[in-house]
Amino acid sequence: MARAPLRVQERPDTSGGPPVRFPIWFEPLANGQTPMCAALNHASNILASFLVEHPDCYPPLVINLTDGEANDGNPEAPAAGLRQLSSTDGGVLLFNLHVSERAGEATEFPDHEAQLSDKYARLLFRMLNTCRRPMCGQKPAAASGPTYGGGWCSTCGTTAGRTCR
Repeated sequence: MARAPLRVQERPDTSGGPPVRFPIWFEPLANGQTPMCAALNHASNILASFLVEHPDCYPPLVINLTDGEANDGNPEAPAAGLRQLSSTDGGVLLFNLHVSERAGEATEFPDHEAQLSDKYARLLFRMLNTCRRPMCGQKPAAASGPTYGGGWCSTCGTTAGRTCR
């Protein structure tokens, strides 16, 4: 995949240098439907092949940008399958960016599912995986382990009830 993008664009260099070649691997698609199960399964298939070729890579990062209203089933199982893929350095990292038409304040990094009033936000919260310490720049916790304050791990920011790696 890394060697065969769909296409390569030339984009201006913001520092004033020559244009930069920018590979495009996926075309964004929005058509009023949310086939999230299919999208997560598609990502799993791509990453499974990638991980065979690059078993020692940093775990791939998947960003699922969605309204959360999956119209092709419950996406929790495909998300779990995706998170179970791993390199020798750890499991695939799945992040959800929930885009909603609901009025109100944005919710960023909720502590618990119960804090979320939208059923789709709660679904996406259940699909999350744990944070990896190297991602947040922290050293491994001391033998006593991390502490939780306000629902967040003092070591890596993982929500309470989830395990730091």
